[in-house]
This record gives sequence, C-alpha cells and structure tokens, in this order.
Amino acid sequence: MRVVFDTNSLLSLVRYYLPFDEKEVLFQFIKLKIENGEIIIDKILDKCNYISKGVVLNKMPFLVDKVFSKKARIPYKTEDLLIPNTRHFFIN
Repeated sequence: MRVVFDTNSLLSLVRYYLPFDEKEVLFQFIKLKIENGEIIIDKILDKCNYISKGVVLNKMPFLVDKVFSKKARIPYKTEDLLIPNTRHFFIN
C-alpha cells in the first residue's frame, strides 16, 4: 500500500509526534518508508518551506538532501495517481 502525505500531515508529525521520539524510532520508520516508496512525498515540499518557518524541513532534513531525494524519487509525480475525469465512474 502507498500513502500520499500532505503538508498538514507532515506538519502534525513534526509538531506532535517527533518531539516524543527520543530514540528516533518513528523518524527512522518514516524515513525508511519514504525511501522505499511506500510513503509518497510530492510537490508539498515547496509548501513546507513556507509553513511554520520551514519547521518540517528543519526537523526532517533528509527531505531536502539531494542524494536521498534522488534515491527516493522525491518529489514524486502524483499526476498519474489522480483520476483525470471522475464522470466516467458515476452512473447517470
């Protein structure tokens, strides 16, 4: 299963969960899932620069690391994940 994170999810993760992650178990888990492609990060990284003074990227610096980004294919192109025309899925 793949999960697409949004800006608010990352912000909540950084604000409410990572401060209690003293042994970095959650941090390493999220990093591994992003690296494996199970958690998808798309263009929200641009937004993360401006939200709460960039706290997401400060707390999760691997998201802007060029080597990690290339390996994990960040930002992921999510255009293909969305249905282009939803009318085809509804019965008239």
